[in-house]
Amino acid sequence: MTEIEYGRRGQLLRLRGRSIAWVPPLLLFAGIVLLDLNTTERFRIITWIVLVPGSAAAICGVWATGAFAVLAVVTYIAVDSAWPGQYQAGLGDFVLVALGGLMATIASGVRLRSAADTALVVDLHADGEAWQYVVERGLDCGPNTAVYGRVAGAPGRRGVAEASYMKAVATLLRSGQRPPLPALHEQAWARVAESGANRDLVLAIPGGAAPGPPFAHPPVVDPHTAISSAVRGGRHGEADVLAAEHERLAVAACGPASDAALHWAEVRADLAMFAGDPVRSCRAWLGVAGVRLGAGQAADSPAVEAAADRAHHQWGRIAEAASARELGPALAELRLRVPGRRQGALEDVRQHLRQLQAAP
Repeated sequence: MTEIEYGRRGQLLRLRGRSIAWVPPLLLFAGIVLLDLNTTERFRIITWIVLVPGSAAAICGVWATGAFAVLAVVTYIAVDSAWPGQYQAGLGDFVLVALGGLMATIASGVRLRSAADTALVVDLHADGEAWQYVVERGLDCGPNTAVYGRVAGAPGRRGVAEASYMKAVATLLRSGQRPPLPALHEQAWARVAESGANRDLVLAIPGGAAPGPPFAHPPVVDPHTAISSAVRGGRHGEADVLAAEHERLAVAACGPASDAALHWAEVRADLAMFAGDPVRSCRAWLGVAGVRLGAGQAADSPAVEAAADRAHHQWGRIAEAASARELGPALAELRLRVPGRRQGALEDVRQHLRQLQAAP
């Protein structure tokens, strides 16, 4: 039931501005009780009282439905107990009444949930006829329902449709982060945009109605392309600014330990290396390794070992003794936790650090 339908129905069950939605369930309740008490043992209908919270769930609020559910249980016990033992409905019918009241209360809560709380994440493939319909008329999921995803055309006679967008969403969610839906959609679409750009109808509609062409989402430009172009042109500062902005957005949307944020931190570490700044590169790799370890990744995992190895490599390229002495203890502490695959890595750091400390 939509909010508009519920509002219209609520207006029909009001008298002088006051709700009378509770009256029909109450009349039903009274009728069942009176009929059961005034008929013979051959016509026991007290179990029908389960209909009272069921009818309340259709027209009343959650609290009213819950009150009718409790009233039904209490009344069932009282009325059934008034009959001699051989004529009592028994435990089975009591469980039916109690469970029916509980389910009615839950159903009432679900029914009254605002449509604004509903969001759809979809990865759809349409045949020729359905694709033409969606392109010409759009995809309407209601005025208040948020829709994120894509609609792809048929893959061809021998092709196999692949839910690549939904796989990207699942991969992002498996990282342990729960970004807002708009940010989740942007990250998932960025992973599959190359295969679907200018062909898929991309849905990123907070209100639910997806327009036809021009498509709802502009083609995604891979930021790595602009960064690589800046590096090739010797504009290392510009490249780092671009990567830093993407890192900031990823941290804000997904957290510092997310795959997206760590990816951009690693990109910045490599950019510092390309710029000939081993100090900044070493410090960045130390930070990446620390975040990964702090997030619970194993010390022997490939990503952690790679960060430690690259920090070690960049530290060995630092020409200024003061900077090397500053970063040496942090690298030694990291190597103590992440010895890596290369034998003697920790001892190499300690020996080099002793030489630096002995130098004037």
